[in-house]
Amino acid sequence: NYCPILHHPASGDTMIVDTPDGKCIKAALDEHGWVATHIFNTHHHFDHVEGNLFLKSAFPGLRIFGPRNRKVEYMAGGIHEEIIPGMDQELSEGDTVKFGDITGHVLEV
Repeated sequence: NYCPILHHPASGDTMIVDTPDGKCIKAALDEHGWVATHIFNTHHHFDHVEGNLFLKSAFPGLRIFGPRNRKVEYMAGGIHEEIIPGMDQELSEGDTVKFGDITGHVLEV
């Protein structure tokens, strides 16, 4: 899966959007000398969050952001809990997040 990594040189902050493979992501960060500071998970599917806990253990100051954990009732039956592993801050419409000197505003679509 695709995994954007954004680096803010002035602050040293490095943001990862979704974490399909923690080891590959860490190798790319190490190659550039960057330290992961933020993970933004778009949703709970394993191929978007699988590297969260590995990266959090590799980068102790790392904070994980994502949509609020919630329970969803499927039309076919059953309730499923959508959980982002290791999440530090749940986000929803109107929340803001700092990345370097940039403030991001959350828009749920």
